[in-house]
Amino acid sequence: MLILERKDGGKEIVNLPSEQNYIRKQAFVYREDITKVLIPEGIQTIQKEAFWCCNALETVEFPQSLFLIEEEAFAGCKCLKRIEMPDNLEEIKELAFFAAGLEEVYLSEAVKKVGSKAFSTCKKLRKVKLSRNTAVAKDAFEDCYNLEIEYF
Repeated sequence: MLILERKDGGKEIVNLPSEQNYIRKQAFVYREDITKVLIPEGIQTIQKEAFWCCNALETVEFPQSLFLIEEEAFAGCKCLKRIEMPDNLEEIKELAFFAAGLEEVYLSEAVKKVGSKAFSTCKKLRKVKLSRNTAVAKDAFEDCYNLEIEYF
């Protein structure tokens, strides 16, 4: 089950079929009331625009089973400050976090590819940690001013 915490302090539980291993496309678009998302183990993909413009979203807890974040999944999430990707995540698609409020990002060694403009226009992004072996699109961090990239 997917757990959403709301601004009013309440929780919303979304029961997912046991065989479903993804958060569907546009599942929570424009949800202004969500502040925290706890994604359950077993979810492997967050589909396109799943949490697009959830402007109050501050925290996302990713499962270790996650290996793909699709296009614009968290684009426009202006309150999302810091994320730590799970160890098994392999790919972040184009515009996945476009114009999010991110300040710091840690990408594990498993991340093989970061797509075009995946983090572009994250104006507050100051620090990114990623592996030297990760294929990063040349414009993945476009319009991210004062950005420090630390390779490991």
